[in-house]
This record gives sequence, structure tokens and C-alpha cells, in this order.
Amino acid sequence: GVCEGVITDDSDIFLFGNVRVYKDVFKKDRDMRCFTSDGVEESLGLTRRCLIDLAQLTGSDYCSGVRGIGCVLALEIISKYRTLSEFVKFPDVDAKYRKFDLSGLPNLAAVEAYLHPKVNSSKEKFTWNEIDVCLVKDFMFKKLGWTSSKVEETLKPVLESLNSKTKTKIYNEFFQYFPAKTTG
Repeated sequence: GVCEGVITDDSDIFLFGNVRVYKDVFKKDRDMRCFTSDGVEESLGLTRRCLIDLAQLTGSDYCSGVRGIGCVLALEIISKYRTLSEFVKFPDVDAKYRKFDLSGLPNLAAVEAYLHPKVNSSKEKFTWNEIDVCLVKDFMFKKLGWTSSKVEETLKPVLESLNSKTKTKIYNEFFQYFPAKTTG
């Protein structure tokens, strides 16, 4: 309910409850694609809760996953047991699952973070802020230990791209096609 869709290439977006994702929006060599949570569920049979369980098995931003379990095996497990909780209760039923360390699963903190993400609920119009270049440079010097020439060499193309009026215009025009919904 906060937004109509999200522009991202991050694969865990549906775990947060987003219903529409736009991928490859700013890639010149690809056409934009739109994915929906209904489409994922319809084509793969995976609900949001199943996706969260898969993320716990394979690893995600909030959990490291189970060593030795990849996408294919995780899908097999969820298909067979329906939930991660059921799998954790009865992993010994199938000998091939006995070798996995399932301690800490399900990770309730990860589930909570996905089901109830902390989001900015501001109704203010979105605006782009200026980058504090001095702060960025200071970070690169102190935290990354970069030399002055490496910082300048790295930042120059980024700042030129950000300062490009063409790119700013493209972003602003893109967001005009997705006006905020008004209620009332």
C-alpha cells in the first residue's frame, strides 16, 4: 500500500511484500521488465511466506542460509514440507537432509524483518538531495584508506554522471509516469 511498484534489480524485493517490480529500467541494452507477486505465485507456486523460507535456506540480507543448500534443494524442501518450520521439525525423515545444520531455523528475526519492514511513511513529495562530496571523500580517505588520486579518479565519472542534466531529466520524467495515489 505504500507504493505502486519498485525499481530494483534486488532479488529479495517480494519478501518485503512488494507486489510489482520493475527491472532493467535504466539499462540501455535491455528492455524494462515488470514482475508481480501474483505472477510469481501463479508461475512458481511460491507465496511470500515460501519465498521467505527459501531465503532462510539459501541465504539473504538477514540470514546466512544453510551450508550446502542452494536454490534447487531449497525448492525441493519447500515443495515437500510446505514450510521451513515443518522441515526443521522432521528433517530426519529423508536421509539426504540429515547432514544439514538447521540450528537457528526458522530465524524469527528475519521473518519479522521481511513481514514488517521499517519503511519511511512520509507523505512529502520526493526530492533528490545534493551529495556532500567532502563527506564522501572523507569516508574514502579514512575508512577505505584510499589515496587522494584514487578518490578523485573514482569520484570524477560518478559526479559527472550525477551532474548530467540529461540523466536528471530522465529520472524526473520517469517518475512523472507513476504519480502517487491519492485517497479520498
